[in-house]
Amino acid sequence: MGKLGISIIIITAACLLVLAFVLATCSNGLTDLPIETIGFELHEDGFYQFYTNDPDYLGKARGIIFDNDHPNTYEIECKKISGSRWYSYGMLFGHHETDITKYYIIMITVDGYYFIGKNNNTKWTDITKGDEGWVYSNNLKKNYNKMNSIKITKTESLYEIYFNGKKEMQFSDKDYFGDKYGFFASIGEIDEENFPNKPVDIRFWLK
Repeated sequence: MGKLGISIIIITAACLLVLAFVLATCSNGLTDLPIETIGFELHEDGFYQFYTNDPDYLGKARGIIFDNDHPNTYEIECKKISGSRWYSYGMLFGHHETDITKYYIIMITVDGYYFIGKNNNTKWTDITKGDEGWVYSNNLKKNYNKMNSIKITKTESLYEIYFNGKKEMQFSDKDYFGDKYGFFASIGEIDEENFPNKPVDIRFWLK
């Protein structure tokens, strides 16, 4: 074998050693993202962002409430960028003016499941009554980075639920707590999220 062939082998071996070092560095967590939390802050591009890779948030849920000028219609758009696919995000609606224990909630997942519930003074009611509360919808767009619109209209005690402009279901409920609505995000447990390398990143738009 000539000198050129030996040189090529040596260079190749050196490249493989560099690649092995890079992979080892990544696996040892040296490429971790800085720990950061963004709590439903309004981005300059017009969306509200919930973002965290802080282990202190594992296993928790967060929400934010806004005033609503149209109390009979609630509508948002949302999409999940990253985070555990099993954990949900969505909308709080019919929220009481001051009592944080009185509201309705609709949650969706990137796999197209949804749940609707009501909290009345810490007493939970499952409205969807699906498999462990969750129901699959053909009207929801699936996977990460897919925008879904959620719209709820209220006529007296009748609530109608729309996903992406298509009616999904309706339910009746005599309780009505208030006109506020907002966003909701949940974070997985330590074995379900990859913090800090992969944050929970969810974007929301008010409509």
